[in-house]
Amino acid sequence: MALQVLIKTPKDAAVALDVAGRTLVSAHAQLEAILQSRLGRNHGDLLATPRLQDDGSIHWCSGLAGTALPAAQLADDERATLERRAERLRGDIAGLAQQLQGEGAASQVVAQMLREALRTPPGAWLFSVGGKPVTAMWGHAEGASAASSAAPIVAPTAGAASAAPAAAAA
Repeated sequence: MALQVLIKTPKDAAVALDVAGRTLVSAHAQLEAILQSRLGRNHGDLLATPRLQDDGSIHWCSGLAGTALPAAQLADDERATLERRAERLRGDIAGLAQQLQGEGAASQVVAQMLREALRTPPGAWLFSVGGKPVTAMWGHAEGASAASSAAPIVAPTAGAASAAPAAAAA
């Protein structure tokens, strides 16, 4: 399945957060696998797939099928429903992080990764992809330039394939 690029952010749009010397975006596959195995596919799909470009920018992508739209472009009732779903998923992820915090040193690192992955800089980073919530710019804090410098793309990336394994929906 081709990845859809939701938005492109320049390298200086925000500060990439790291845990234990590793940027969170470089741990996307690990985070997605943890979320899917512990909470379900919808939780793993919440975090857009970051694709680092040669110029340092990031294409935030989703392998979900369906139309991709920024939440701000949805009708009020659709946006409210999407935001509620996203908040529920984020709450579940925060709950998992809290649970893991008490399970030993290795689990504490994963718990910190999950907590930091929930952080986004100010701005509109929520997208609807086929009606499901997907968050871009996760694992980032406010950076050197304004979030408005990000360019929405919302177009499929030719030849890109999702590395996410098939899993049952949550």
